[in-house]
Amino acid sequence: MKLVADKLETETARAWHRALVAVIVRHPDPTSEAELAVLDHPPRLQIAVLDSKDTTDPTNVRRLVISTVDLTYFPGEQLARQWLAAGWAGYLQHEALELVTIGDLTTRPLDPHEAPFRFDRGLRCGLPVSLTPETLVETLATCMPRAIALEVARCK
Repeated sequence: MKLVADKLETETARAWHRALVAVIVRHPDPTSEAELAVLDHPPRLQIAVLDSKDTTDPTNVRRLVISTVDLTYFPGEQLARQWLAAGWAGYLQHEALELVTIGDLTTRPLDPHEAPFRFDRGLRCGLPVSLTPETLVETLATCMPRAIALEVARCK
C-alpha cells in the first residue's frame, strides 16, 4: 500500500496521517496496489487503486480513484483505522458484486452500477462523501450489526 501526503497544515489531516501510516491495505489482485492520499484544505482522504483491472475489460486503469472523503473530524486512532477497514471492505463488496455473473460474464444478478445504486450499500455507505460521527456508524454497519457499530463508535 502506498500512503501519500503533502505538507499537511491542519491538525485533522496530520492526525489522520499518523493513524494511517502503520496501516497496510491490500488489494485482492496482487498486481494492483491500494493508494491512500491524505489531503489538506479541507482535510480529505482519497482512496485509489493503482493498476486496477476492470471486471469486464482486462485493460488496466493506471490510477482509479475509488472515493474522496471529507474528513470533518478525527475519531481517534483506533476508530479511524476501523473506519478505513470497513470502508475498504465496502469497496471490495462492490467488486465482489461485479464478479457474480450469469453465463456471459457481463450480466449481473445484483449489479452495483444499476441506478439508483440500490445494490451498492458497501461502497456508498462504506466510503461516504463526508465522514461525520453518523456516517462513521453507517460505515461500520456495513460490516457488523448497527447496534454493535454504535457501541464501537462510542468507545473512542
